[in-house]
Amino acid sequence: MIQTMLLLGSLMGATAVAPQSADTLEVNKKVRDRLGQYYYTAGQWKDRSREEIGEWLGWECSGDDGAECFGGDWSRSPCPSDVACQPSADGLLELLLESSEAHPESGFVLGQTVFALVKFGRHIEAMEIVEDCEASEWWCEALRGHVFQGVGRVAEAEASFRRFVEGAPDAALCAFGDGTWLLGPWSVRESWLIPPRTWEEQWSEETCEVRRAASDTVWWLSDPLYIAEGNDRWAEQVDRELKSLWDLEIQDAGPFSNWRGPARDFVRARVIRRGPYDAFEYFPTSRSRGQTGNFWTSLKAARYHFVPDFDGEGFGNPTWRLMGTLEDEGYTPPYAPFYEVQVQIARFRGSEGAGGGRQRIATATSAENTPIFETVESAYLVMTDAPESFPLQLNAPFNEGRAVFLAEAEAKPYVTSVEILTEAGIGWHREMLVPLAAEGLGLSDLLLFEPKGFTLPDSLLPAASMMLPTTELAQGDEVGVYWELYGVPPDTPVTFELELRREDGGLVDRLRRLLPGGAEEGSGRLAWTEPATGEVFPKAILLGLGGEASGSYTMVLRASWEGAEGVETTRAYRVR
Repeated sequence: MIQTMLLLGSLMGATAVAPQSADTLEVNKKVRDRLGQYYYTAGQWKDRSREEIGEWLGWECSGDDGAECFGGDWSRSPCPSDVACQPSADGLLELLLESSEAHPESGFVLGQTVFALVKFGRHIEAMEIVEDCEASEWWCEALRGHVFQGVGRVAEAEASFRRFVEGAPDAALCAFGDGTWLLGPWSVRESWLIPPRTWEEQWSEETCEVRRAASDTVWWLSDPLYIAEGNDRWAEQVDRELKSLWDLEIQDAGPFSNWRGPARDFVRARVIRRGPYDAFEYFPTSRSRGQTGNFWTSLKAARYHFVPDFDGEGFGNPTWRLMGTLEDEGYTPPYAPFYEVQVQIARFRGSEGAGGGRQRIATATSAENTPIFETVESAYLVMTDAPESFPLQLNAPFNEGRAVFLAEAEAKPYVTSVEILTEAGIGWHREMLVPLAAEGLGLSDLLLFEPKGFTLPDSLLPAASMMLPTTELAQGDEVGVYWELYGVPPDTPVTFELELRREDGGLVDRLRRLLPGGAEEGSGRLAWTEPATGEVFPKAILLGLGGEASGSYTMVLRASWEGAEGVETTRAYRVR
């Protein structure tokens, strides 16, 4: 069986935390020895074979469904009646409390005392220790933030952590808030004792300053709620890094003092990417000689994947997946569950016409098929273009099950976030929008709308008011499609060609353009010609999609005219 490990690893030791005077060295050694004794014995007990300890709650618990195993911490777990248990934590806590009272200036002693008290649920005593802290002020703020984080007071925790990093020396600061560790997938099953590949290949050789600058971008893109002040994902990261620091001290004093280099990075990554070791799953491993190993992590603390995925190196083309996998970093905010909601977004050039350097963004959203649907009243649309920069923050009420936004902003890339706050939870959707070309020939996005008879919108405002809050359609639906063509001289004959493609290749069997009194039909393709009405040529049609099978499709629109190569735009959609 894979040996159960303590939370190991850190970028700094205790001596970087606070100066250690000569009269505290003896108590430091005493504390380290007691930590080593306690966790070594607990580790030995945990690693005893299944045959030795028999069947009991610990072996039956699986974290796959988000449960906590061993009371939330393997070192405080229940024991079978016929097996000697690990030592009680009372003696360890008594020593730590006595030592911290006698040496309130010792950053090491105070840190281990606060960590242990929070770990064992004694938060009031932990806060009393922090209030009497006489170590460096920045370190006292770190301890205060850890206590606040432990009881779910995230705003106060973040405020303390901000003061901590503002006052910390560079040697300590580089150990905290390093978001590069969270980037990319990483499988513990396949990468035993190997640090995250993305970090090892792209960031391990970079300087502290480079990683800190990159981390500013990571935390900006990973903030769970733009509409709320602060960034609790960053605060959670600092708290996890503090835990890894304290556990390094336990490790150095305990049974695994030979773990160095990549082994420390491996274990550090486990705790800062997915939280405490409070649950496990079993998986086959060749190192266990045909038996099963246990993958320790927290599923309860890591339900959501707020850090985006990127294409290649750097931060190109971020995409968000609210529900990640065990290979992704994860975080569960303490204040509400999150639910991915339906959203459709369409881009158009600004109201000045074909140019002007502006863009309009139509957005519709619905919370249908989520637990918040019955309680939703309004939604927020937030657009951000840089850390601490939020040019647009709009609020819209729900009407007939959807909220609609029509925003205008400078033509530049934006992170666009839909956030719905309710008593039952939070609706959430986030994506990166790159602007359309601001000048010359071009097509807008295709906007899907709910048709109302044969009355079709003749401009963006009425089209947006009818906008569907999703790109998922039912079989046999009739759907309206609105777009704008830019830069074509008035009265120029324009040929439009519309195709529907299957994800697995080929065209759909039947496509109908619905008209008053009849329809035009084609095998997955329709074409017609009409004169442009101006430099901005708005157009809407009504389609009958027929009986396509469930699956993914792409709608392709081309516009061409004599003497021009033409332009094209697409819209992905699904049929349920």
